Amino acid sequence: MSGPRVLLVGGTGLLGRELAGCLPGLGAELLAPSHQELDITGAGAREAILALRPEAVVNAAAYTAVDQAESDREAAFALNATAPGLLAQCAAELGVPLVHVSTDYVLGMPTGSPHVEDEEPHAVGVYAESKLEGERLVAASGCQYLIVRTAWVFGRYGKCFPKSILRAARSRPVLRVVSDQVGCPTPARALAQGIGAMLARAIPDRGACGIYHFAGRDAMSWADFAELITRQAKGFGLLRTVPRVERISSQEFAAAAPRPADSRLSCLKAERDFGLSMPHATDFLRETLEAAGE
Repeated sequence: MSGPRVLLVGGTGLLGRELAGCLPGLGAELLAPSHQELDITGAGAREAILALRPEAVVNAAAYTAVDQAESDREAAFALNATAPGLLAQCAAELGVPLVHVSTDYVLGMPTGSPHVEDEEPHAVGVYAESKLEGERLVAASGCQYLIVRTAWVFGRYGKCFPKSILRAARSRPVLRVVSDQVGCPTPARALAQGIGAMLARAIPDRGACGIYHFAGRDAMSWADFAELITRQAKGFGLLRTVPRVERISSQEFAAAAPRPADSRLSCLKAERDFGLSMPHATDFLRETLEAAGE
Protein backbone atom coordinates (compact mmCIF):
# COMPACT_ATOMS: atom_id res chain seq x y z
CA MET A 1 0.00 0.00 0.00
CA SER A 2 1.42 3.39 -0.99
CA GLY A 3 1.72 6.21 1.52
CA PRO A 4 -0.14 9.53 1.51
CA ARG A 5 0.17 11.71 -1.58
CA VAL A 6 2.08 14.82 -0.47
CA LEU A 7 2.24 17.89 -2.71
CA LEU A 8 5.54 19.70 -2.18
CA VAL A 9 5.66 23.28 -3.49
CA GLY A 10 9.11 24.86 -3.79
CA GLY A 11 10.93 21.56 -4.03
CA THR A 12 14.04 22.96 -5.75
CA GLY A 13 15.10 25.43 -3.06
CA LEU A 14 17.51 25.10 -0.14
CA LEU A 15 14.87 23.55 2.12
CA GLY A 16 12.72 22.09 -0.65
CA ARG A 17 15.46 19.76 -1.89
CA GLU A 18 15.94 18.43 1.64
CA LEU A 19 12.19 17.88 1.94
CA ALA A 20 12.14 16.11 -1.42
CA GLY A 21 14.81 13.80 -0.10
CA CYS A 22 13.28 12.97 3.26
CA LEU A 23 9.51 12.82 2.66
CA PRO A 24 9.61 9.63 0.55
CA GLY A 25 11.67 8.04 3.31
CA LEU A 26 8.74 8.64 5.65
CA GLY A 27 6.48 6.65 3.35
CA ALA A 28 4.98 9.57 1.41
CA GLU A 29 4.18 9.44 -2.29
CA LEU A 30 5.79 12.70 -3.32
CA LEU A 31 4.27 15.09 -5.84
CA ALA A 32 6.89 17.75 -6.54
CA PRO A 33 5.96 19.66 -9.72
CA SER A 34 8.42 22.21 -11.04
CA HIS A 35 7.57 25.91 -11.21
CA GLN A 36 6.86 25.44 -14.91
CA GLU A 37 4.46 22.60 -14.13
CA LEU A 38 2.72 24.43 -11.26
CA ASP A 39 2.98 28.20 -10.88
CA ILE A 40 1.19 28.92 -7.61
CA THR A 41 1.07 32.63 -8.47
CA GLY A 42 -0.45 32.09 -11.92
CA ALA A 43 -3.89 31.65 -13.38
CA GLY A 44 -5.21 28.13 -13.15
CA ALA A 45 -3.19 27.26 -10.03
CA ARG A 46 -6.27 26.34 -7.99
CA GLU A 47 -7.60 23.95 -10.62
CA ALA A 48 -4.17 22.35 -11.07
CA ILE A 49 -3.75 21.78 -7.32
CA LEU A 50 -7.22 20.32 -6.88
CA ALA A 51 -6.68 18.02 -9.86
CA LEU A 52 -3.63 16.49 -8.15
CA ARG A 53 -5.82 15.56 -5.16
CA PRO A 54 -3.00 15.51 -2.61
CA GLU A 55 -3.58 14.17 0.89
CA ALA A 56 -1.27 16.81 2.36
CA VAL A 57 0.46 19.97 1.13
CA VAL A 58 3.87 21.33 2.11
CA ASN A 59 4.74 24.88 1.05
CA ALA A 60 8.46 25.59 0.98
CA ALA A 61 8.23 28.21 -1.77
CA ALA A 62 9.04 31.79 -0.81
CA TYR A 63 10.33 35.12 -2.08
CA THR A 64 13.47 35.36 0.07
CA ALA A 65 15.38 38.27 -1.49
CA VAL A 66 14.89 40.42 1.61
CA ASP A 67 16.53 43.61 0.30
CA GLN A 68 15.10 43.32 -3.19
CA ALA A 69 11.60 43.00 -1.75
CA GLU A 70 11.76 46.63 -0.68
CA SER A 71 11.46 47.65 -4.35
CA ASP A 72 9.54 44.56 -5.53
CA ARG A 73 6.57 44.55 -3.16
CA GLU A 74 4.09 43.07 -5.64
CA ALA A 75 6.20 39.99 -6.36
CA ALA A 76 7.00 39.45 -2.67
CA PHE A 77 3.33 39.54 -1.67
CA ALA A 78 2.31 37.36 -4.61
CA LEU A 79 4.58 34.49 -3.53
CA ASN A 80 4.69 35.01 0.25
CA ALA A 81 1.05 35.96 0.91
CA THR A 82 -1.40 35.39 -1.94
CA ALA A 83 0.04 31.99 -2.96
CA PRO A 84 0.03 30.48 0.55
CA GLY A 85 -3.53 31.73 0.95
CA LEU A 86 -4.49 29.89 -2.23
CA LEU A 87 -2.75 26.70 -1.10
CA ALA A 88 -4.60 26.92 2.21
CA GLN A 89 -7.95 27.37 0.46
CA CYS A 90 -7.23 24.29 -1.66
CA ALA A 91 -6.22 22.32 1.45
CA ALA A 92 -9.47 23.35 3.13
CA GLU A 93 -11.50 22.30 0.10
CA LEU A 94 -9.74 18.94 -0.06
CA GLY A 95 -9.88 18.45 3.72
CA VAL A 96 -6.12 17.86 4.01
CA PRO A 97 -3.37 19.38 6.20
CA LEU A 98 -1.06 22.15 5.00
CA VAL A 99 2.46 22.77 6.32
CA HIS A 100 3.53 26.35 5.55
CA VAL A 101 7.10 27.46 6.25
CA SER A 102 7.39 30.96 7.72
CA THR A 103 10.09 33.08 9.30
CA ASP A 104 11.48 34.80 12.38
CA TYR A 105 11.08 38.11 10.51
CA VAL A 106 7.41 38.30 11.49
CA LEU A 107 8.59 38.76 15.11
CA GLY A 108 10.78 41.78 14.60
CA MET A 109 10.44 43.36 18.04
CA PRO A 110 13.00 42.11 20.65
CA THR A 111 11.44 40.84 23.88
CA GLY A 112 14.58 40.05 25.89
CA SER A 113 13.96 36.31 25.60
CA PRO A 114 13.39 33.78 22.79
CA HIS A 115 10.19 34.46 20.86
CA VAL A 116 7.17 32.26 21.57
CA GLU A 117 4.41 31.34 19.14
CA ASP A 118 1.57 33.32 20.71
CA GLU A 119 3.29 36.69 21.05
CA GLU A 120 2.03 39.61 19.00
CA PRO A 121 3.75 39.70 15.57
CA HIS A 122 5.69 42.79 14.58
CA ALA A 123 6.76 42.81 10.94
CA VAL A 124 9.14 45.52 9.69
CA GLY A 125 9.99 45.68 6.00
CA VAL A 126 8.25 44.34 2.89
CA TYR A 127 9.59 40.80 3.20
CA ALA A 128 8.44 40.52 6.82
CA GLU A 129 5.06 42.08 6.03
CA SER A 130 4.48 39.69 3.13
CA LYS A 131 5.34 36.64 5.23
CA LEU A 132 3.08 37.78 8.05
CA GLU A 133 0.20 38.32 5.63
CA GLY A 134 0.81 34.79 4.35
CA GLU A 135 0.48 33.45 7.89
CA ARG A 136 -2.77 35.35 8.38
CA LEU A 137 -4.29 34.09 5.12
CA VAL A 138 -3.35 30.51 5.95
CA ALA A 139 -4.83 30.75 9.44
CA ALA A 140 -8.04 32.36 8.12
CA SER A 141 -8.61 29.70 5.44
CA GLY A 142 -10.25 27.14 7.69
CA CYS A 143 -7.78 24.41 6.72
CA GLN A 144 -5.81 22.25 9.12
CA TYR A 145 -2.52 24.11 9.11
CA LEU A 146 0.93 23.88 10.63
CA ILE A 147 2.78 27.17 10.26
CA VAL A 148 6.44 26.39 10.96
CA ARG A 149 8.56 29.45 11.69
CA THR A 150 12.28 29.06 11.35
CA ALA A 151 15.40 31.24 11.12
CA TRP A 152 18.90 31.47 9.66
CA VAL A 153 18.50 28.35 7.52
CA PHE A 154 21.62 26.89 5.93
CA GLY A 155 22.35 23.68 4.09
CA ARG A 156 23.90 21.73 1.25
CA TYR A 157 21.78 23.18 -1.53
CA GLY A 158 21.69 26.72 -2.88
CA LYS A 159 23.08 29.87 -1.33
CA CYS A 160 23.50 30.30 2.43
CA PHE A 161 25.61 32.19 4.96
CA PRO A 162 28.22 29.48 5.71
CA LYS A 163 29.02 29.02 2.01
CA SER A 164 29.33 32.77 1.51
CA ILE A 165 31.66 33.07 4.51
CA LEU A 166 33.82 30.18 3.30
CA ARG A 167 34.22 31.70 -0.14
CA ALA A 168 35.07 35.11 1.32
CA ALA A 169 37.50 33.57 3.82
CA ARG A 170 39.53 32.01 1.01
CA SER A 171 40.42 35.40 -0.43
CA ARG A 172 40.21 37.95 2.40
CA PRO A 173 42.28 38.27 5.58
CA VAL A 174 39.49 40.21 7.33
CA LEU A 175 35.73 39.63 7.21
CA ARG A 176 33.38 42.43 8.31
CA VAL A 177 30.31 40.77 9.86
CA VAL A 178 27.32 42.14 11.77
CA SER A 179 27.46 41.45 15.51
CA ASP A 180 24.27 43.10 16.83
CA GLN A 181 21.81 40.60 15.34
CA VAL A 182 21.32 37.35 17.26
CA GLY A 183 19.65 34.17 16.10
CA CYS A 184 19.78 30.38 15.97
CA PRO A 185 21.32 28.90 12.80
CA THR A 186 19.06 26.12 11.53
CA PRO A 187 20.29 23.20 9.40
CA ALA A 188 17.93 22.67 6.45
CA ARG A 189 18.21 18.88 6.64
CA ALA A 190 17.17 18.83 10.30
CA LEU A 191 14.33 21.25 9.58
CA ALA A 192 13.09 19.02 6.75
CA GLN A 193 13.19 15.99 9.02
CA GLY A 194 11.26 17.92 11.67
CA ILE A 195 8.63 19.01 9.17
CA GLY A 196 8.33 15.43 7.98
CA ALA A 197 7.72 14.20 11.52
CA MET A 198 5.12 16.92 12.13
CA LEU A 199 3.36 16.08 8.88
CA ALA A 200 3.32 12.36 9.65
CA ARG A 201 1.42 13.20 12.82
CA ALA A 202 -0.89 15.78 11.21
CA ILE A 203 -2.18 13.53 8.41
CA PRO A 204 -4.02 11.12 10.75
CA ASP A 205 -4.51 13.62 13.61
CA ARG A 206 -6.80 16.55 12.79
CA GLY A 207 -5.92 18.08 16.16
CA ALA A 208 -2.34 18.71 15.06
CA CYS A 209 -2.71 22.35 14.05
CA GLY A 210 -1.28 25.78 14.83
CA ILE A 211 1.95 27.79 14.77
CA TYR A 212 5.21 26.10 15.75
CA HIS A 213 8.83 27.19 15.92
CA PHE A 214 11.72 25.03 14.70
CA ALA A 215 15.23 26.46 14.88
CA GLY A 216 18.75 25.53 15.87
CA ARG A 217 19.54 24.96 19.52
CA ASP A 218 22.46 27.39 19.74
CA ALA A 219 22.04 31.19 19.78
CA MET A 220 24.78 33.43 18.38
CA SER A 221 25.38 36.59 16.38
CA TRP A 222 26.26 36.58 12.69
CA ALA A 223 29.84 37.44 13.68
CA ASP A 224 29.91 34.52 16.14
CA PHE A 225 28.59 32.26 13.40
CA ALA A 226 31.25 33.48 10.97
CA GLU A 227 33.99 32.69 13.52
CA LEU A 228 32.52 29.24 14.10
CA ILE A 229 32.36 28.59 10.35
CA THR A 230 35.94 29.62 9.67
CA ARG A 231 37.32 27.64 12.64
CA GLN A 232 35.45 24.53 11.57
CA ALA A 233 36.42 25.00 7.91
CA LYS A 234 40.08 25.14 8.96
CA GLY A 235 39.61 21.97 10.99
CA PHE A 236 37.98 20.21 8.04
CA GLY A 237 40.89 21.16 5.80
CA LEU A 238 38.79 23.56 3.73
CA LEU A 239 40.76 26.69 4.75
CA ARG A 240 44.51 27.21 5.03
CA THR A 241 44.24 30.15 7.41
CA VAL A 242 41.45 31.59 9.52
CA PRO A 243 40.69 35.24 8.73
CA ARG A 244 39.98 37.78 11.43
CA VAL A 245 36.30 38.65 11.90
CA GLU A 246 35.75 42.39 12.35
CA ARG A 247 32.53 42.97 14.22
CA ILE A 248 30.34 45.73 12.78
CA SER A 249 26.88 47.11 13.52
CA SER A 250 23.76 46.71 11.41
CA GLN A 251 23.98 50.44 10.74
CA GLU A 252 27.47 50.04 9.33
CA PHE A 253 26.35 47.15 7.12
CA ALA A 254 23.60 49.39 5.74
CA ALA A 255 21.28 46.79 4.20
CA ALA A 256 18.27 48.05 2.25
CA ALA A 257 15.80 46.18 4.47
CA PRO A 258 15.76 46.00 8.27
CA ARG A 259 16.63 42.73 10.01
CA PRO A 260 15.39 41.51 13.40
CA ALA A 261 17.87 42.25 16.16
CA ASP A 262 16.83 39.14 18.09
CA SER A 263 15.73 36.11 16.05
CA ARG A 264 15.92 33.55 18.85
CA LEU A 265 12.90 31.24 18.68
CA SER A 266 11.59 29.19 21.59
CA CYS A 267 10.92 25.70 20.25
CA LEU A 268 9.53 24.16 23.43
CA LYS A 269 6.06 23.80 21.92
CA ALA A 270 7.30 21.67 19.00
CA GLU A 271 9.46 19.62 21.35
CA ARG A 272 6.48 19.01 23.63
CA ASP A 273 3.77 18.34 21.04
CA PHE A 274 5.82 16.38 18.49
CA GLY A 275 8.70 15.00 20.55
CA LEU A 276 11.23 16.83 18.39
CA SER A 277 14.80 17.66 19.36
CA MET A 278 16.30 20.88 18.02
CA PRO A 279 19.61 20.49 16.15
CA HIS A 280 23.06 21.91 16.79
CA ALA A 281 24.50 23.88 13.88
CA THR A 282 27.90 22.23 14.33
CA ASP A 283 26.43 18.81 13.52
CA PHE A 284 25.61 19.92 9.96
CA LEU A 285 28.30 22.47 9.10
CA ARG A 286 30.73 20.05 7.50
CA GLU A 287 28.29 18.78 4.87
CA THR A 288 27.27 22.36 4.08
CA LEU A 289 30.83 23.67 3.72
CA GLU A 290 31.96 20.70 1.65
CA ALA A 291 29.02 21.32 -0.69
CA ALA A 292 30.29 24.87 -1.28
CA GLY A 293 33.07 23.50 -3.45
CA GLU A 294 30.81 21.34 -5.61
